[in-house]
Amino acid sequence: MCGKFRCLKPWGASRDLAEAIGAASGEDGGAGEEETQTPGRWASVVHLAADGSRVVTPMLWGWPKFLGAERSKGMHIHARAEEIDMRPTWAEAFRLRRGMILATSFNEADELPGGKTRQWVCAPADGAGLRIGVIYQDSATSDGEVLTCFVMVTTAPCDALAAKNITRMPAVIAGADVPVWLGETGASPAAAKAVLRPYPGALIVEEETRVYPHTAPVQRRRKPGDDAQPGLF
Repeated sequence: MCGKFRCLKPWGASRDLAEAIGAASGEDGGAGEEETQTPGRWASVVHLAADGSRVVTPMLWGWPKFLGAERSKGMHIHARAEEIDMRPTWAEAFRLRRGMILATSFNEADELPGGKTRQWVCAPADGAGLRIGVIYQDSATSDGEVLTCFVMVTTAPCDALAAKNITRMPAVIAGADVPVWLGETGASPAAAKAVLRPYPGALIVEEETRVYPHTAPVQRRRKPGDDAQPGLF
């Protein structure tokens, strides 16, 4: 399951983000700075504003789980495409709040003996970017702060990852499907769900040299550029 991806920095100006929101950038952002994102960190999400225009908003990866009236210590970071319109946890966000992340690569992992994992770095063979589908919602912290959080949508793996015994991968949205996924065409939820398919393109899958121990996701709620101390949900 994907626990890490590379994307443009949340506050970085870039042509890629400008093109994604359908606006011309007045700054020369080049290809844009990248950083590695893990659960509990901020990433730039392309989505529709209330007026139907495309905007980019920094959102936190992962939203808290709830057990009755009490908030649990964990958080959701993935939503399975096959049940995204049926599970109460996801259904409303899927209908109303869909977005995408512009990524250059993502990681998948398999477990090794001794409680460690092997990381596979996956990137398009043609060097193009990846539009990873997400859904999002607002979530209140224990001190009353409201944060916008997202979960990554996942599908069955493409052939290159299935060969590595990987069972899930991020849902990559094809360019032609972006208007449907974002909700610009008025298409039905069923049509939006239909664009969530295993990646059809060629992937370069390379083993990452570093081996990571199993760790719990870090839940940071500090926004990019905020000097305040990070806190927990």
